[in-house]
Amino acid sequence: MTEDPTTPRDDFVGGYDVSPSHSPRNDVVMLSANVARLETSLDAEKEERLEERFRWVVVTSILFDVIAISSVDGSWLFVPIFMLQLIVLIGFAKAYGVDWAERLIGQLLHWVSEWAKGKSAE
Repeated sequence: MTEDPTTPRDDFVGGYDVSPSHSPRNDVVMLSANVARLETSLDAEKEERLEERFRWVVVTSILFDVIAISSVDGSWLFVPIFMLQLIVLIGFAKAYGVDWAERLIGQLLHWVSEWAKGKSAE
């Protein structure tokens, strides 16, 4: 026959197992495992928040680009603004720990600088 879950157990007092087979060492092991799990979860959550914040910075900069392109008559002024913006985005990516974006923006900045050198040579 199964025990009734509403009847109190003598070996389980106040949320703690006081049975003879229970040892404080098990509590320490379980507590340290729980702390490690929570620390890992917190680190993952922090990384997600920083990446989300970086994405909002990128979206804002894209909106700024759209406004800048529509208000500037010539595209010659847009290129230096865009390159400066890439440098600032690399700084944000480095500060927020978004490594993939840092590499991608670095490659894009290199490509734009090579493109600008080619344009000035013509």
